[in-house]
Amino acid sequence: MGLFGAQGEDRANDGCVEAKEILKDPSKIQEIPGKYTIIYDSSQIGLAFDNLVRAINIMANSGWRCINISSMKSVLGSNATYALMVRE
Repeated sequence: MGLFGAQGEDRANDGCVEAKEILKDPSKIQEIPGKYTIIYDSSQIGLAFDNLVRAINIMANSGWRCINISSMKSVLGSNATYALMVRE
């Protein structure tokens, strides 16, 4: 199964990758198309985004640079943090 999961072609064009997928197999970073991508992490309780920080560091060691980080909280209580990454 590729980095973009079971949806394959449907996800390959959206440029978003869940941080935990990078942590499972960092070599799959090479499957990310294009120069830019967004990686994200979500949390149901609090602001624990350890997976995102680790994924950013792994990608930085593979030639990517984080250029923006944003977060949001839904009205249902879940939190999400997104990092815009650029391939250098």
